[in-house]
Amino acid sequence: MAYANKRKKVFIITVVAIIAVIALVSIVGCSINGFEKDDFEFTITSIRVDGNKVTVVAQLKNNSWRNGRVVSSGLIHIVYEDEDGNPEWGIASIAINNWINCKQKITKTQEYTLEKGRYTIKALANFSCNNNKDKFHYIVEATVEI
Repeated sequence: MAYANKRKKVFIITVVAIIAVIALVSIVGCSINGFEKDDFEFTITSIRVDGNKVTVVAQLKNNSWRNGRVVSSGLIHIVYEDEDGNPEWGIASIAINNWINCKQKITKTQEYTLEKGRYTIKALANFSCNNNKDKFHYIVEATVEI
């Protein structure tokens, strides 16, 4: 009987310890910062053309177990250019603090109404991290015909 009670106590203590570790990891998160360029994957996940309406979805995915603060002027920008390179785009240089969690997927959807023609869709992700020591820049392009 004493042996059964001892096993039961060990089992309960083990279960409580496992739950405590899981709770601590989920609250604290993964390792903080130390991002590397290869931690991220940036893609245009879909382009939908419906008449002259174009809907673009881009995704920045943190494939790592790292998380932390990054500074950007918006994590994802989606722009377009016609065959002549118009319009010219400018992105504001306002510093915005963002928190990226481990294994997080960040998506942005942008819609445009365009005239007939051929367009280059550009998705950009540009941010600095690790206390502004590292700057990461990603660009993905696709061509659409209206």
